[in-house]
Amino acid sequence: MKPTKKMSYPLIIIIFLLSSLSPIYGNTGDEDYNFIQLSLNSGEYSIEKDVNNLDVLAMEDAFFDGDPGNPQLPYMIYKVLLPYDVIFESLDLEVINADYEEVEGYFDINPCSPICTYVDGEEICYWGSETIVDGKNIDVYESDSFYPIDSIFIKEESAQMRKWKFVRVYFYPFKYNPVQGKLYYCDNIEIKISYQTMPESMMDTVETQLILSDNAFDDIAAEMFVNYSQASNWYPDTLRPKIDVSYSKIPTVLNSDIISSSLIDTSYVFDYIIVTTNEVLINSTKIIDFLNHKASMGFSVGIATEDQYGTSTPENIREYLIYGYENWSFEYVLLIGDPDPNSSIVPMKLCHPGSSEVDNGWSPTDYYYAD
Repeated sequence: MKPTKKMSYPLIIIIFLLSSLSPIYGNTGDEDYNFIQLSLNSGEYSIEKDVNNLDVLAMEDAFFDGDPGNPQLPYMIYKVLLPYDVIFESLDLEVINADYEEVEGYFDINPCSPICTYVDGEEICYWGSETIVDGKNIDVYESDSFYPIDSIFIKEESAQMRKWKFVRVYFYPFKYNPVQGKLYYCDNIEIKISYQTMPESMMDTVETQLILSDNAFDDIAAEMFVNYSQASNWYPDTLRPKIDVSYSKIPTVLNSDIISSSLIDTSYVFDYIIVTTNEVLINSTKIIDFLNHKASMGFSVGIATEDQYGTSTPENIREYLIYGYENWSFEYVLLIGDPDPNSSIVPMKLCHPGSSEVDNGWSPTDYYYAD
């Protein structure tokens, strides 16, 4: 790690969110607002020279992608767990303390690489800026100011994984002035997030209880959120309620006695769904064997065909998966069909990459079903 010296460095940043190690929870004094106080440590880093004699920063568990041509500074992404009844629009963040130190030396930080691909054997690169000279964005590298302007921010206002509501916090521990060759490093920052919650009447619904009873990704959540151990009590164990569902949408199961009416006991959860068509199901000699195999491994397996989702179109299948996600807590989905987007047997969806520089045409993908 490079030697540093303490600097008096003013921090004036408009920020939305940050992350946590030892969170503190409380009330702001306004009865409508609660808060989480969090502390983040950046960790160790190193600086090396590349083949072009440019300085390259390295930091464990950091990300290094960025706008092509801009200085390649590492950043961290922290997922901060929030209460299920949080009102995302009410989030407000205050920086309590940020310690920046100047890293001794003069630095010429390497730029981020462009996004490149090959079309008909020709390499095509997307820079995203018209001010690139020798791989560097001169609007940044010739500016006598610190980059990035905002070191801490969130790109998405809200996020949810199953029942878990959270925000992704992007934190750049370094600030870099390319004209002066100066580099500053923040090894610790403390923030306070204030938020409002929904009225209890809005939470006391069957739909809310159904979502809160979904335990499918609890093990993932425990590893995913930096404040899980302190904040998980916002998500108490909840019994799955009985719900009215469309009988025609219920997947086919091995034991048909499980489903006796349109009012089903949703304690029975389908965690593995096979989506196919009646034609494939009737003519296949392996699907039932595969289904039995998965069931023997402990999976609750269901089969969905046109009988459940309607005509075999990407739109109908996706809507059915959304419905199943909400009602049966799907964890795994196996699509069996013809990937040709023009087929009628669980086809892929034609999507466009959306590049403004190169028109690569439409491409078939099954990511449409997962989004």
